Amino acid sequence: MLLIFLSGDPADSEQTLVALKAADDAALSVVVVGVGEDDFKGLKDLLLRHKTSGCRDNVRFVNYQALKGDQDKLTEAALDSIPNQLVTYFVGKGIDPLPEAEPDDVVVQPYIEDQDVAVPIQFTAAGDPVVAGDARPPSNDKPDYANQIKQGIQMVSKKMGRRKVGQLRRRIRQEAKKISKKTFGASPF
Repeated sequence: MLLIFLSGDPADSEQTLVALKAADDAALSVVVVGVGEDDFKGLKDLLLRHKTSGCRDNVRFVNYQALKGDQDKLTEAALDSIPNQLVTYFVGKGIDPLPEAEPDDVVVQPYIEDQDVAVPIQFTAAGDPVVAGDARPPSNDKPDYANQIKQGIQMVSKKMGRRKVGQLRRRIRQEAKKISKKTFGASPF
């Protein structure tokens, strides 16, 4: 979507018309918002010429001054034609939608509190979901497993003494060699 704010008519109508015709071949919707006190007659005439020239209807004009008191109407006026413009583009290009996914194909992962963003959602009386507050990032209270393992090794080392830790390392290495030899036919050590 290309959003253009104008306070009056375009300076060069013919060049603007050429640019709009060039955008006809792109997956692009153009929303022109008139923000000035002008009546935008020249722009409206230009958009009518574009529409009747055989081009795809991909431009929408919205007069801000007429709708500035109602944000919902302003938003609707600016965006309501975009879905149809997109469908028209895809149909014109021969692009078909993907088939609807079967319910069994949709994988829903369980919510994991310390890994997922928390978005509070409530349902309206009609059953529609609405976001009911600010999203919260995952908590950073994850256990530090690497640090816990390091602390455990240090504790065992203190209890066993250096000599016994060396013996333990040699024993682990010997067992790893045996397993490696049986599995791969060679030892990496």
